[in-house]
Amino acid sequence: MSSFIVLGSLMGILCAFGAFGNICIIMATIVSRQLHNKCCILIAILAVLDLVVMACNPPLAYPPTVSSLWNATYVALCCIVVVIYCGCMLALRGAAIKNALDQVIEAIFIALVHMVPE
Repeated sequence: MSSFIVLGSLMGILCAFGAFGNICIIMATIVSRQLHNKCCILIAILAVLDLVVMACNPPLAYPPTVSSLWNATYVALCCIVVVIYCGCMLALRGAAIKNALDQVIEAIFIALVHMVPE
């Protein structure tokens, strides 16, 4: 029993330090203009996701009835994320195809304009 208390306390302390560090990274990225580049924003996103993982893992230790409800919710959220991801990919692909078609049409128009004698 005492080993569970020690282990739980150690885990709580480590999670608190991790959460503090992640919050510091997020705040520094938001506040400092020098950190508004792709690499730092990626690190801030990873810090946010690390906080999400810390929030999602403890319910796995709940009793089976609560844990099964949590797992079902987690699966539903994962499906929603996949649908959003696919929608974004289709939107980006559609924009890329539209840009490519616009470029082809513009190139054809320029070629036709140069072919017509003045």
